[in-house]
Amino acid sequence: MISYLKTRNSFTLQTLTRYAGSLGLNLVSLKNDMAEKDTKDRIIADFQGGIRSAANCTPTLFINGQHYVGDRAPEPLLDYLKSTLMP
Repeated sequence: MISYLKTRNSFTLQTLTRYAGSLGLNLVSLKNDMAEKDTKDRIIADFQGGIRSAANCTPTLFINGQHYVGDRAPEPLLDYLKSTLMP
């Protein structure tokens, strides 16, 4: 589903529901969850947390609490992890 969301600048509940259905998700549960105030509150809190932590893309990587902005290819990322996590 994230690949769908990443390719859209905006979407409606109808298009989101249609795509969720094509993935075989339980649409009754989805609609019920989307209507819950707790769900809306959590989405807002998660969004605000992302803003506070400088998460500006999906996925945003944090390593030892630090925002990682380097190359995400396997070798450079592994090299960074080794240098950061293994003294």
